[in-house]
Amino acid sequence: MVVSTPSSGATARLGRLRSADAGGAILVLPYDHGLEHGPVDFLEHEWGSRPASILDLASRTGIAAVAAHLGLIGRYYRGTERNVALIAKLNGKTNIPESSAPLSPLTGSVEEAVRAGADAIGYTLYVGSAAQERDLRQLADVRRDCERLGMPLVVWSYPRGSFVDAAGGRDSLYAVDYAGRVALEMGADVIKLNIPRRHDPELGAPPPAYLELEDDRSLMARRVVESCGEAAVIFSGGSQRSDESFLAEVRLALSAGAAGMIAGRNIFQRPLEAAERLIAEMSACAREAGGAREGPA
Repeated sequence: MVVSTPSSGATARLGRLRSADAGGAILVLPYDHGLEHGPVDFLEHEWGSRPASILDLASRTGIAAVAAHLGLIGRYYRGTERNVALIAKLNGKTNIPESSAPLSPLTGSVEEAVRAGADAIGYTLYVGSAAQERDLRQLADVRRDCERLGMPLVVWSYPRGSFVDAAGGRDSLYAVDYAGRVALEMGADVIKLNIPRRHDPELGAPPPAYLELEDDRSLMARRVVESCGEAAVIFSGGSQRSDESFLAEVRLALSAGAAGMIAGRNIFQRPLEAAERLIAEMSACAREAGGAREGPA
């Protein structure tokens, strides 16, 4: 197990990921979809395709941080949005073609992210992929550079692969719980996860001990948060859904002890005015929940 305590520099930068408007919760707007999914994610509402509009929205609302690849940060970040923290994604891949053994290769370095003004480093890890051995080695190298340069590490930890599917699917409690724990063991300061669901019996079954924990989704989410120890957990908003459904997920996540939420498509796949209102409501949910679980920051 990797034992990692954030340096004073990393601790200070972690604090920038928390939104005062949301009672100290971590609210992240991810904007890596252009690489990971393609422009299809922006077709319905054209404003979402403009990086400058995303940064402007974040600077005017309760969003604490925007996560993006270094190419976008270097071209669009002007340093005038200092109330918005930057999470530099250092690895990524397209979905052409889809892979049964996903691995996101490095697209930049921690040093480049520091020079670009980033406040934290983002890394996507595929737990269970046939390529996970290379993935873990790659993440370990990134973590060492983060520790050397005092940068917080945010890990997008995704269960993937045939063995994950055979144990009930990528969003099962077993899979998400394992992915969260792997990220903790690898030294993540913040861990991005999907909110777990019941396993899919058509795919297979998880270890028996998990079956009795699947009765209550809030308890499932709490189980995952506990497995992540002192790392801060942020749960994903996932695909675009109704305001009511999304805010119910926000309340569930915060009541389970999550440090906050990360929401992209639920923001930029709406009209701009609707996105602003939803961010305000998400921030209000966080304030009502008493802010955020402390985590390492």
